[in-house]
Amino acid sequence: MLGHRRLRLLVGALALSALGLVMPIPARAAECTLLRVENAKEATLRVYFTRFDSEDKTGGRYKNCKIVKSAAAGTQTFAITKFRQDANLIVHPENWPK
Repeated sequence: MLGHRRLRLLVGALALSALGLVMPIPARAAECTLLRVENAKEATLRVYFTRFDSEDKTGGRYKNCKIVKSAAAGTQTFAITKFRQDANLIVHPENWPK
């Protein structure tokens, strides 16, 4: 006969496996791709890099994006600006793809 602790673990494992069968698997988010352009007027994102975490309001949304060399469907263009007032996206370098 199983001990009380092993029985609880077995019941918990069965409950989690049953929950996995009932719960739908969430859809993966579409892959985020970014293309750097030199002309800021052509860019949808004008990025200014800040030194302060508190100024970054992106929530890490762009961190897992890939920087590509040619545009595909859904690719966003970006340009890096030296001036905060020209930017429409203020991001900390830790939250930007490498």
